[in-house]
Amino acid sequence: MLALPRLVVDAGFCSDEAMKELNTMDIQLADVTIHVDEDLGPERRAEIEARLRAIDGVVSVHNPDNRPHLSVVEYNPDKVGSDMLLRIYKNEGVHAELIGL
Repeated sequence: MLALPRLVVDAGFCSDEAMKELNTMDIQLADVTIHVDEDLGPERRAEIEARLRAIDGVVSVHNPDNRPHLSVVEYNPDKVGSDMLLRIYKNEGVHAELIGL
């Protein structure tokens, strides 16, 4: 069984709902790296991260300040596909591509 530390939730990388799911289920997780072509400011990146985190099946989103063009998204592939994650960026008018399949 997979158990993530509470720090992950407290740091905002994982929702309480996702944490409960992870602690009660034996699931396989996948991650993908998304490369963003544009220079997005911190507020814009945070907006997109929030949209990603709101998707059922997304466990965590990490977009470090020192690499603003890269986002790593961990997700449950039984609930959401990488194509839907990329679509969030495209629906926001951002040019991006999956680089971690």
